[in-house]
Parts: sequence; C-alpha cells; structure tokens
Amino acid sequence: MSYTNPKKVTYHRTVAGATTATWTIIPPPGVTQCRVVDINASVTTAFVGTTTPAIFGVGIAGSVNALGQITFGTASVPSAVNTGVGYGTQYVRGTNPTYDTMDLGGTSNTITGTPATPEVLGPIILTMTASTGGTPAGAAEVEVTLDWI
Repeated sequence: MSYTNPKKVTYHRTVAGATTATWTIIPPPGVTQCRVVDINASVTTAFVGTTTPAIFGVGIAGSVNALGQITFGTASVPSAVNTGVGYGTQYVRGTNPTYDTMDLGGTSNTITGTPATPEVLGPIILTMTASTGGTPAGAAEVEVTLDWI
C-alpha cells in the first residue's frame, strides 16, 4: 500500500483553550505509517491567552507537534468565535510539520539525527496545549485527517 491509496481516517475532538488534553490514536489494522492530511478547527468560543496561544498538535510522546499543529489566537490577535483555524495557512514544510510521515515500527520515541521518516514506537497522539497568561479561554471543534499506509 502507498499514499496513492491510503486508509484515510478523520478524528473529531472538542477542545478548550484553557485545558491541556491528550488523546491516543491507534492505527487501523495492517498499517504502521501515517501523515497529516489536514487539521481544521471551528471556533465556538474566542481563544485568548496573553502569554502563549493554545496549540493543537499531532505527534508522539516527546514530540507532540512533530506531524503538524495549528495555533489559536492570543488576547492581542484572538481566534474569534464562528471562525475557522486551518492547517493550510499554518503549514511550512520542514517546520510545521517537522516530519511529513512517521513509521510506528520503531522501538522508542526518541528521534535522532534528521530522518526523512522517523521510526518511532508510538502511538500517535493528538494534544491540546492550553494557552497561558491572563485569563485563557476558547473552545473549538477540531477535525484531524490522517493518511495511514
């Protein structure tokens, strides 16, 4: 199987800007590699935080945003209610994501060197990192689509 015919799965999570949370993603049967196709959030309560913004990321333990992330707003530039936050506008090859693909056939989650496709133990995790400073707030419905091969 290759990425020309992947198993595409979309995961839905409800997140809050003042709360850090993590969800484990188990791969579908018969696949070990994944990549982020898209991350989209529909903001239902404005995101604010005066020190750091809230971040929703896809990765592994120790590298929670390595497969991609979206960053929500701060008090000076909030992600307003009834708007969307999308991966497409925040995608920067080699930076966000750090790695295009991960292989869950490894023995640990320590990534050394600069592999094109790190072999990690996994599992893939979705992580909501809370905003900080002032009175953090925000809520959104997030959808993450992963290609599995």
